[in-house]
Amino acid sequence: VIEEFESPYANRLITIYNGKIFNFLVQMSLLLYEQENNIQYLNDIFYFSEQSKCSLQNRLLAISSSRPVPSNNSQVITPVDIQRALPTANTLFLDFFDSTIVMGISKNNFIVKNINGSINQDSLLSVYQKTLQRNNPKEYQSTTYLVYQTFFEPIIKSIDTDIKYLIIASDGMMSQIAVSGLVTDTLGNRNDYRELNYVVNQFSVRHVLSGNELLKTNKHKYEEPGSIIGFAPTFKIKSNLPFSKILIQNLKEKIKGVYYLDESATKEKFQFQAPNFRVVQLSTHAEADIGEMMKSQIHFSDINGHSDYITLDSIYKIKFQTQLAVLSACETNIGRMEYGEGSINF
Repeated sequence: VIEEFESPYANRLITIYNGKIFNFLVQMSLLLYEQENNIQYLNDIFYFSEQSKCSLQNRLLAISSSRPVPSNNSQVITPVDIQRALPTANTLFLDFFDSTIVMGISKNNFIVKNINGSINQDSLLSVYQKTLQRNNPKEYQSTTYLVYQTFFEPIIKSIDTDIKYLIIASDGMMSQIAVSGLVTDTLGNRNDYRELNYVVNQFSVRHVLSGNELLKTNKHKYEEPGSIIGFAPTFKIKSNLPFSKILIQNLKEKIKGVYYLDESATKEKFQFQAPNFRVVQLSTHAEADIGEMMKSQIHFSDINGHSDYITLDSIYKIKFQTQLAVLSACETNIGRMEYGEGSINF
């Protein structure tokens, strides 16, 4: 088993071993809390949720001890650590365990909720994914509002503070939800996307991989003063994307930064310059390799007459200082779900 956990297929084994173990530990802790009302069990739920999100990195296995032993890649943190790290009193940290449990942590509250069991969460999230592929504002409003009602509204309303900022650590299929684009009510012109009331109109939304990652990013110091860098390549082999070029041109007119259009938008410039900028905007072709997601490609100008691209695996190896990266491309938000990692895609 140990040899297998060093192999490229470790994530599948972690699904088999750790997935079942963490689910059992979280559900048992919640049951014990409901029976004994001991807040330590809530702390245990948070602990196990954090460890499950790190399981792909840490290669954790259940051993004879009552708790998995964390590696040096992540520190053992508590809800109190998160409370201290929150920037304001009206900030709420939402930590999801799969699509069944959500934890809400504010400066003064720590709440754990079972997500509405009367709704098949996986089925609802699948319907949400299909809705994104159809141009139907009414269907979009009703579906995304149900997603908001099911996964977010109950925990937000349980916090006795006027929440303005959301920091979200997703898990499982939840990582494929564009939270900012969810609808918060059924009001507005249902025939016009522009008239709907979105989460982003009510909250400032930030995503992190886990509570551990939140603490790490809070400590990170940015050394480079760069603002924004943008890329809109031109193509000879693939079709050109005129609207992508317009997007970057509009940014160039409004925001000071470094922009590469047409033939100048090369892979080399992205690799050597983009990591130093706080905001990176890519408007280009992307191709998802469903069989081997790490081989998925983002394309740059093919000025030499052959495809020039960077793979997802190569991107992981670059040390970015970027705070925000925006990819405008096809074949995004699709890919295989991996336990402890979420959806592996662009």
